[in-house]
Amino acid sequence: MLLMLVLGSIHNMQAQMFSDMKEAKSMAISELQTILSKMPHGEEQAYGFNSREEFANAIIADQVVIESIGHDSIINFNRYRFVVSVNGKPRALLSYRKEWESWINCGIGAANLVREIN
Repeated sequence: MLLMLVLGSIHNMQAQMFSDMKEAKSMAISELQTILSKMPHGEEQAYGFNSREEFANAIIADQVVIESIGHDSIINFNRYRFVVSVNGKPRALLSYRKEWESWINCGIGAANLVREIN
C-alpha cells in the first residue's frame, strides 16, 4: 500500500512538472520575437547570435534545462531554460521562472552553456 502511494506521488509530481514545462514553453514561444527585438543593437554576438537577421529564423527547440531548488527535502522545479536555435543550431537559452501562478521571463543568454549542450 505504501509503495502504491509513493509511486502515485511520483507520477503526480512528474505530471505536474510536465504541465509546468509545457506552460513555460508556450510562453517562451509566444514571447521569443518580442524578447529578441529588445536586444541592444550591436550586442547580438554577446547573446550568441551572428546577426539580427537570424532572429527571423529563431525558434524554441525541444531541448530544455530544468533547474530546481530544494526546500525541506522537497524538490521544487521552478525554472526552465529553453534552447533558442537558428536553423537547428543552438544560439542562446531563454529562461522562465514561476512566480505565484505566472511564468516570468528572467533572461536570455548563456551562449557558452548552449554550445556545451550542442
